[in-house]
Parts: sequence; structure tokens; C-alpha cells
Amino acid sequence: KLAASDPKVERVLVNPAIKKAICREATGDRSWLRKIRPYWGHHYHFHVRISCPSGSPDCRTQDATPPGEGCGKELDWWFGPEARKPADPNAPKPKPVTLADLPAACRQILTAQ
Repeated sequence: KLAASDPKVERVLVNPAIKKAICREATGDRSWLRKIRPYWGHHYHFHVRISCPSGSPDCRTQDATPPGEGCGKELDWWFGPEARKPADPNAPKPKPVTLADLPAACRQILTAQ
């Protein structure tokens, strides 16, 4: 709740079961729930997406999260057969992101000593 309530945070990516539990337990002002987003592969960790700092031309903002808490039918989808089965099991896997794929400013941070 603390991270999702911070105006500098765009979203928090979590396991769908965590989102479901948060939706069930949250009380009072629930507006922060829209920033908690279920996503594949977050079984043992979560990600916090920070908003782009002003004056940072290389930073790309993400699309806004949909309105609402995200606790209804959109969350139910994650527990249905479509979410558990890839659309095309033969689809090529995405190419891993390499250092060369990143903007220069990101490479500089990651290679700093």
C-alpha cells in the first residue's frame, strides 16, 4: 500500500494471487489498488515502476493503468484457463534485452563502479 500510494510510483507488479488477497483485505480508501497490477512470473518478488523524472528525455512513460481498482472481472481473468495457457505455444520467445539495447543513460548506470 505504501508503494502504491506514492505519487512517484506508476505501478507495482505482483503475482495475481497477491492482488486477489489485497483486494479482499483492503479497507477504507482503495484508490491505490489500481496501481497494484497482476503479472506473470512474479511468484517470489514484485517490481515497482517509478514515474519518469521531469526533464528526462530518454525515459518513456507507460500507458496509464485502467480506471478502477482492478479487482473485478479483469482480475478474475488471471484465474481462468486463458491466462494459464499461452495463446500460441509455438510462438517465438522474446529476445532478451541486452546492455546494447538500453539507452546510453541506463548503460552508464548499470556499468558504473
